[in-house]
Amino acid sequence: MTLDDDRRIEAIERDLAGFGSVQVERGLAIVSAVGDNLRTDPASAVSVIAALGRLPLRMVSQAASRRNVTVVLSDADVPAVMTRLHAAFFQMAEAGR
Repeated sequence: MTLDDDRRIEAIERDLAGFGSVQVERGLAIVSAVGDNLRTDPASAVSVIAALGRLPLRMVSQAASRRNVTVVLSDADVPAVMTRLHAAFFQMAEAGR
């Protein structure tokens, strides 16, 4: 579960604790790569993860529609992730023109 507004985090923690253990982690970000190629070419999802290199990922998920790959990682790594994804997909496409 992710929250942008954590003003009620304690109440939410209490409510969720009835269903299982709850751990609150701050300083994380969600980045998604979205595209039709992800749905039709399984290697595209691998390319997304490969582009991130050895950056520590907390979670990797692919939506049921298979049109996006989402990663959860440290806020501090977002600039590097964006640079790497852009280089892997957009600069490569521009070079092929």
